[in-house]
Amino acid sequence: MCSIERRVQLQQCFRCSSYDHKRECEGPDRTKLCQRCGGENRRAKQCHNRRRCLLCNKDDHSSGSGRCGNFRAALMKERSEREATGF
Repeated sequence: MCSIERRVQLQQCFRCSSYDHKRECEGPDRTKLCQRCGGENRRAKQCHNRRRCLLCNKDDHSSGSGRCGNFRAALMKERSEREATGF
């Protein structure tokens, strides 16, 4: 018998890419930065630079990757909140 787990989809701030808020952002404006490398005025689809996370500044992954400690922390928080509410 297999178990089914509800998929968790995290909400991310469009301005700073943080997971801890969606409105009233006071973080840095990252809307014009490449989501792959963090470079200015680039699109991730056209970028060939090394990956660099906008949130934790590590070079081994892009923003939103499962390798990001910020992403994993937000995911665990969301899962525990869902378990607490039964949703």
